[in-house]
Amino acid sequence: MVTKVTEFRTSRRRFVAMSGGVFASSLLAGILTACSGTGASTSSTPAAQATSAPAAPATSAPTAATSAPAAATTATAAASATPAATAQPAASTAPVSLRVAPGSTLTSWKGVWPDLIKTYQTAHPNVSMTLDSSASGANYDQKLFAEIAANTLPDIIYTTDNYAVPFKQNKITQDMLPYAKQTNFPVDDFNKTFLDLGMVDGTLQMLPVSGDVVVLFVNKKLVKDAGVEIPWTVDYKDVKQWTTDDFYKVCQKLTVDVKGKRGDEPGFDKKNVSVYGAAMPIDWWAVYVPAIISFGGQLVSDDLTKSTMSSQAGVDAFTWLTKPVLDGYWAPYSYLSPFGPTTNSQATGAFNASKVAITATVRGGIPGIRPNIKDDWDVAHFYAGPVKRVTGMGTFGFALSGSTRHPNDAWAFLDFMYGETGQKIITSSYGATPVEQRFYNSSFWKDLPPPPANNSVFTDAFSYGTLPPRLPFYTTGPFTKALLDGLQAIELGQSTPRQVVTNVSSQLQTWLDQNKKS
Repeated sequence: MVTKVTEFRTSRRRFVAMSGGVFASSLLAGILTACSGTGASTSSTPAAQATSAPAAPATSAPTAATSAPAAATTATAAASATPAATAQPAASTAPVSLRVAPGSTLTSWKGVWPDLIKTYQTAHPNVSMTLDSSASGANYDQKLFAEIAANTLPDIIYTTDNYAVPFKQNKITQDMLPYAKQTNFPVDDFNKTFLDLGMVDGTLQMLPVSGDVVVLFVNKKLVKDAGVEIPWTVDYKDVKQWTTDDFYKVCQKLTVDVKGKRGDEPGFDKKNVSVYGAAMPIDWWAVYVPAIISFGGQLVSDDLTKSTMSSQAGVDAFTWLTKPVLDGYWAPYSYLSPFGPTTNSQATGAFNASKVAITATVRGGIPGIRPNIKDDWDVAHFYAGPVKRVTGMGTFGFALSGSTRHPNDAWAFLDFMYGETGQKIITSSYGATPVEQRFYNSSFWKDLPPPPANNSVFTDAFSYGTLPPRLPFYTTGPFTKALLDGLQAIELGQSTPRQVVTNVSSQLQTWLDQNKKS
């Protein structure tokens, strides 16, 4: 968890796995091992095993509060069902070689991995670590399937919530709850929504490493020039503060045409705009799914059998998402196209060029923004819809390989990676937000030199973030084509939000029916 630009279009987190880039449009957004203490071990788990934790649900509702059971409770139940260990797993003191499958972080963590590995190897000189560059890029999961068949699977695996089930089923990853219990690893300290994304049938198949929540990125210079007030501090639980109407008016005033007229001034020419108030990636699930929810609707029924997006709430949401474009205050596709290959990259590119005052992305996008924008900027909370304040969020993480010959050493590295030293290194890149609650207010990430300065937004927004229903459409297929074509048709005056939502909903229902039969 976007994260390079097109890599993140196949999973919720690639929602941001691209720390150095931005998310690509998608329905689901779509971001280390050795021997046992007595010598080389061929066992992939310690003696203690989890046996009776409740299973994570097969479906998820469209809000963060209901999309997953409490992960802390799930993890605790599984851990307490584990028989008492006779001894904690011990890392080896003999020479050990560990391999990591870094996934998309091979590129997005270019400055992170060297520091992580160097710091760990300094403290553990018997351990040598390498990044498996073959286990990255396109078709990442297929590469791992090939490696497990060849018995060459790396020791630590990059993963996402969409990979959790197939990786468990194919033994690419293994349950980490027994290791956590035996080493007093603070599983219950993780944000429960993100942690539960890695829970499969009562087993922990992913440790989330970053909470990626979509917030507003704001150009402070353009805001000052326009005399606009941005609510940098807002009671985000109050839906009457910082609303869609407020955001519309702010964008209107921030927009400037080629003659210097602002959007709220007589004579404003919406066909010849120089700087737009905002560039919002409205074809990204992390924007349109929250919009539907914020207007009181949902994309699909809780049991994932019926499309519900064509409700009045769905129509109202898409009307809201397209009205500022039609009125000339949000940048249209035609304006953004020179800035990148996808709407998300285009929006960030236009923001970096100070051609739009506001955009929406996640902390994982900051490494692609800080070096490239000249103006001062900061982040603010997402606006509230008529019913609730909702934004998109997701995660990615790492797991213990299912076939590692050195499970205890691999777990020892994960323990380090998720501890304070490891988290300091990871967050120093500006590309990650801690998901362990004890680090929410830690100075090592909140007090990094600005921008951004308003860092509490990233963790506060967890409380109103939502995860998309677990449906496998991403960048191709009739649903996605209908969505993209429809939004562009609205922009060109060739269709209405109701017509587009009805058509897209029909495509969604067709897929749901076919999936049910299969």
